[in-house]
Parts: sequence; C-alpha cells; structure tokens
Amino acid sequence: VSTSRLVSQLNQHLYANTSPEKYATFCLCVWDEETSMLTYTNAGHLPPILLRQGEPRMLEVNGTVVGAFPFSRYQESQIVLE
Repeated sequence: VSTSRLVSQLNQHLYANTSPEKYATFCLCVWDEETSMLTYTNAGHLPPILLRQGEPRMLEVNGTVVGAFPFSRYQESQIVLE
C-alpha cells in the first residue's frame, strides 16, 4: 500500500468536494508485521514521536495539509520498528 498515493487521492477528493477554507492534517501509517517496517505519510500534522530505548525521535513531516491545494505532492517515509 502506498501511503503517499492514498493521501494524494484523498487530497484531490477533499479539494474538489469541500469549501476552500477547509483542510485536514494527519499522519497515515501502514505497518508490515512480517518486516516490522512502518511506512508513513505525514500530511501537515505535527511530527510523530518515536520512542527508542527511552529516547524520543521526531519523524519527518513529508507533505502539506490535505484539501487546500489541488496538486500537492506527498512523499512517504519508512522506518523499521524494533
């Protein structure tokens, strides 16, 4: 599953079907249990915080808000969860 593709499609849908002042922020994650890989797209939300051995690590924000701009591009990041 491509989180960036899903967020891009949602962005286009919200832009086309909501008023101009409406938008959303969120982080969409997909976890693969077999590989322990977390794939995520953060759409303008505050950075998620990953705790590893008690140390906080801020994950990337790799996209803008959803629904405000019709052709926004979103990226996805991956990290192995331990």
